Amino acid sequence: MPMCIPSKVVKLRANGIGTLTGRLFVCTAERIPPSKLVDTTGAGDAFIGAVLYALCMNMPPEQMLPFAATVAAAGCKELGARTGLPKRTDRRLALFLGQTGSSAKSNGECLPSGMQITKLHSSAKVDTGTCPNN
Repeated sequence: MPMCIPSKVVKLRANGIGTLTGRLFVCTAERIPPSKLVDTTGAGDAFIGAVLYALCMNMPPEQMLPFAATVAAAGCKELGARTGLPKRTDRRLALFLGQTGSSAKSNGECLPSGMQITKLHSSAKVDTGTCPNN
């Protein structure tokens, strides 16, 4: 399972450019055995789509980045850019979604890059049957 380790707040300065203040997140990707790796087409798109959606749901970076890595890795285990993307009821996403079993309905609508996830964070106020703020 991917994980994420945040740093303390740091400042980066460049002469003539300015200062950037923030935290650095060092995250791992999911390890996929060569025998299960089928196609990496769309993995980057799936990762970015998961990050953008998680940002909209106010998911913290420590949870968002491993979630996005998990979504991207799932897509690499099937042929094509969308075939392997997980549905929100997928057990691999339960930790990130705060769900157990089949506690959520899935309609798979309105998400970028074919993602079939409509609720990402347990504190997010989203109607799981519709798309937020379309």
